[in-house]
Amino acid sequence: MQTLVSALDQAYCWLCRQRRDYPPDADVWHLRFHWHDERTRLEAELRTGCFRFGPLSVITNADGEVLHPWSARDALV
Repeated sequence: MQTLVSALDQAYCWLCRQRRDYPPDADVWHLRFHWHDERTRLEAELRTGCFRFGPLSVITNADGEVLHPWSARDALV
């Protein structure tokens, strides 16, 4: 059976692959830089049932397409 920590690590690897081409100011880079602390915090929030999803962002592409991406932290969960 997969542990919560290994599931978070697996999701983290997925997120890093999915968002590797995101711009330098994207929140994924903050999450990656602080991953050790964030993983500990996320694990505690998930175990205690305190995790809450944040609001979605609104981004408009150059071609006018409107996107509503999850934050990096929420996408990981």
